[in-house]
Amino acid sequence: MVSFFHLEDYFSKYGRKEPQAMNHIPATFARGCPERRFFDYLADNPAYFQRFMVGMNLVESWSPASGIYDFTWLTEKAKQEPERVVFVDVGGGRGHAILAIHDEFPGLPLGRFVLQDREETIEAVVAEGHPQMEEVQKVAIDFFVAQPTKGMIQKLFSPCWHVSQLKTTGAMVYFIRRCLHNYSDTWCSEILGILAGAMADDSKILIQEDIRPVPPDPKTAYLDFLMMTYGGKERTLQCWETVLRNAGLAISGVSRGSGPWESLVVIECVKKI
Repeated sequence: MVSFFHLEDYFSKYGRKEPQAMNHIPATFARGCPERRFFDYLADNPAYFQRFMVGMNLVESWSPASGIYDFTWLTEKAKQEPERVVFVDVGGGRGHAILAIHDEFPGLPLGRFVLQDREETIEAVVAEGHPQMEEVQKVAIDFFVAQPTKGMIQKLFSPCWHVSQLKTTGAMVYFIRRCLHNYSDTWCSEILGILAGAMADDSKILIQEDIRPVPPDPKTAYLDFLMMTYGGKERTLQCWETVLRNAGLAISGVSRGSGPWESLVVIECVKKI
């Protein structure tokens, strides 16, 4: 609501257009520090960070991570290649998507899952000590620097794994859920381009997001308006095609939710040939 209250002043200063950068966005403009990125601002304000996470956890509880995409093929592939990282949850927060997907497909080996997020989030996951999450490898990352699973797989597994048995190749799946709507088209292509560079030829990127219909329904219209204040947006499928093409990727399938989740999809992507 703080961001909404200052939108008139924001658009007077920057013009009536969607933000293109990660700073100079309504959320930080409204708090008197427009030059800052929102998540950097959060990291420096622990009390606000905690309130933000409570709100985000509530929003996430309305959008299921499982029940949309069929991971049966991944369960079988994991058996065939026992030395390879199976699933990397990029920007996966507290790991709730990993746990939900594993609950639906218990044949997936948790010890070959990797949770990636900002350092403060990974520290919070470790501190919580969830029994199942202790099996999951946890890595702090910066979206915009590198994807560590290509050349550093040996560092991601527990010591009982022999380095000589591990292949420094891309993970089977890179899963990125409700993160990319935080960013503009340009930055989304940048993030996805880094992931594409880490992929093996048979790797897949799975993107779970709300798809904005044309015309938008009230739910996705509200989400689009909200994400704009953070410098992001909700996208149509056609918009996703453009973002992915600019990252060197192509859509190989779209799995849709049902009932109240019909706008929630998993977009399956492969390297563009």
